Amino acid sequence: MKKGFNFSNIIRAVFIMLAVLSVITYFTSPVYKVANGNLETGDLIIINKPLPEVYAYVSNSANAAKWSSFVHHISLLEGMDGELHCKRRCFKNIDEAGIQWDEEILLVDPFQTRRLSIYNAKGFSIYIDGLMTEQRYTQEANISTLSLVLILPKGASLWDKIKFYIGAFKVRSVFASNLKNIKTRIEEQ
Repeated sequence: MKKGFNFSNIIRAVFIMLAVLSVITYFTSPVYKVANGNLETGDLIIINKPLPEVYAYVSNSANAAKWSSFVHHISLLEGMDGELHCKRRCFKNIDEAGIQWDEEILLVDPFQTRRLSIYNAKGFSIYIDGLMTEQRYTQEANISTLSLVLILPKGASLWDKIKFYIGAFKVRSVFASNLKNIKTRIEEQ
């Protein structure tokens, strides 16, 4: 007996494939949950320079064009660069078309942490409102550790969590590249 087109079998197969892909993404994504319930992804690097040099270099928005593999340049919108409540606009392209977003510095704990909110994003294929990023610093002797971290705050919707798990692969790759560039630039000084 010849079987005809069975739409329900196709739907079932698509559902199973999506479920398998979701499980694979969940278990392989570089996302981790921290004690406060936030989800984070990021990377770190050891830099053979004293912390004040590392902190000053990363704090200067003009340096982003030298080390970022994603940001072409940053324009100051309001406040003092690198300081609390400073607002700036990040551009992926030289002509300022396409991908861009704004940041506000929410926390400055000198030589330890700088936290920025990310908002007003344009041009991303996947975007989540309410993201934050942190630069985390530590030092032992004259060796510094710098971490770049993207944060999805606790309480995000399931859809935002799914997008975060998917986007984390790209974000971590960009952070790793940026950290290597920062290390190279600072250690050459």
